[in-house]
Amino acid sequence: MTPHLPVRILEVTSYPPPRAGWGIRVEFLKKRLETEGHTCVVLNIGTSRNIPSAEYEMVLGGLDFVKKVWRYARRGYAVHAHANGDALKGLLLALVAEAIARLCGCRCYLTFHAGVIQRFFPQEKSKRHVALFRLLFALPHRIICNSAAVKQKIEGYGVPAGRIVPIPAFSKQYMEYTPAALPAAMVEFLASPSTRRAYGSAQPHDSRPSESRIIVLQGQEQVNRVAR
Repeated sequence: MTPHLPVRILEVTSYPPPRAGWGIRVEFLKKRLETEGHTCVVLNIGTSRNIPSAEYEMVLGGLDFVKKVWRYARRGYAVHAHANGDALKGLLLALVAEAIARLCGCRCYLTFHAGVIQRFFPQEKSKRHVALFRLLFALPHRIICNSAAVKQKIEGYGVPAGRIVPIPAFSKQYMEYTPAALPAAMVEFLASPSTRRAYGSAQPHDSRPSESRIIVLQGQEQVNRVAR
């Protein structure tokens, strides 16, 4: 089997910190790509974009964003933009990144995050933004989404089904952890009768156990075992 040649990718996305949202999955992706010998540069458009880090390129404003996408695209980096249907600013940044990639003659990809009902997506949620989404979905060579249901909604914007790849938003890294003992003070606090009474008083008066209550009770049982 012929090994794949190393590739260079520019990820236009939010990135930790904070450790939340799809930025965590991009972090997993970046590390995996680098482990396999590829080059992956993150252009951080998230809340930590002004914090210096060796993990990503900062974004210091709109002009800085355009300059950096242009620089990497001119150097032959494939551009991978990330967006969802809840934030217009993110949609516009993804659209600009795609346009620059196309202008420079390099490949571009879009990962469209989240589910079938978002603030401006699908079409029936916001007729005013249909043209924006059509252009956003028209430029990339491939579109990645979370499910077949989202893929169907994207097809509604006139996108051929063959250009959309549904991949569940899950990674095996979510299952990796290092067992650690809770501090003694925390174990004592969680096991105390006053903590249980406070939790119980905050619950709705319903005899049926909710899913969240079952999870909490299971966690309490584990704490009790540790405390013994």
